[in-house]
Amino acid sequence: QQERVRLIGRHVLDNWPVPLKGYRYRFHVIDEEMVNAFAVPTGYIFFTRGMLDSLETDEELEAIMAHEIAHVESRHTYRQWRNSQNVSRWVGIASALAGVSDTVIDDLATAMLSLTTNIFMAGHGRDREREADMFASFYLTHRDIGDQPLENVFKKLKFSTDAVNPFGGGGGL
Repeated sequence: QQERVRLIGRHVLDNWPVPLKGYRYRFHVIDEEMVNAFAVPTGYIFFTRGMLDSLETDEELEAIMAHEIAHVESRHTYRQWRNSQNVSRWVGIASALAGVSDTVIDDLATAMLSLTTNIFMAGHGRDREREADMFASFYLTHRDIGDQPLENVFKKLKFSTDAVNPFGGGGGL
């Protein structure tokens, strides 16, 4: 699976419809049953084994890759990380000005690190997801594939999410 992901990732990058910003993309498979894919600001893109096992065609994998590459190219994850860092910095400044003890500052720093991690792991907001979806659609149209693979992936993600949490709000990358 790792080699397939790497080859298709290279193919998507080679066919990207607009100039890339210069990230050094790396594609990795995580041995996890959960159906998911995510990107980090530096161009690392991860796919779970569960995600790959749920896909039926290489075009579906291309659709997911295009979505995740769009997150990196649009700097969504970087902005999310930067915003959480700013919140952490302001909490530290406010604590120092309020004369909070070192122990409390350490506890706040630990809480902020946890918050930063949770924000990163929670995913992007709906607007950023829609933007990445539009880029993926643009990529698929540019390749004369059409949106069907992207729609198939959305259905699989919704099914997977509903199966894990039947009372939740549905799927989404």
